[in-house]
Amino acid sequence: MSQKDSNGRRLRAGFSLASLAGGALAAAALSMGIAHADTPIIDVYSPPDPYDVLFGAEGGLTANSQGADNALLDSNLSAANLTTFQTDVAAFEANPAEHGISNLINAIDPSAFAEQVGGGAVGTITSASDAYLVPESALGYLAVGLDYGLLTPSGLDFVLTPLIDVLLGQPFG
Repeated sequence: MSQKDSNGRRLRAGFSLASLAGGALAAAALSMGIAHADTPIIDVYSPPDPYDVLFGAEGGLTANSQGADNALLDSNLSAANLTTFQTDVAAFEANPAEHGISNLINAIDPSAFAEQVGGGAVGTITSASDAYLVPESALGYLAVGLDYGLLTPSGLDFVLTPLIDVLLGQPFG
């Protein structure tokens, strides 16, 4: 065997091992998220506050916080639409069959969500006093938006959520 063939094999083996190690490192880094406290966020705004319930009230009454921004959106809605929207959001949060994509993303990346209580909604997370998930990152916002805005109105949540629950090894909600 010539030295040229021998060096080529070693180079390819070294490159494939480096690729494998890099892929394992990337997978490990993606699986690590920001650790959240065990206590859920408390929604300090009085109901009806559907934006704070759906997208979170983190930061409370602090100016320029997520909670304050969502409370401003709530106050900009007309009274009739606010009540209807609050009713829809409360029903969404109370129904575990409508959170398939959020549950999937939460299983993959727990830092994408935080738990929240209050705001006139009862959630499905019984370990945290009936809390519900609110987004913490763009991935969380995408999941909640797809669950609430696309799957639930179209009826696809009844098809996809049981499949996602099987993939996650969770009981049917």
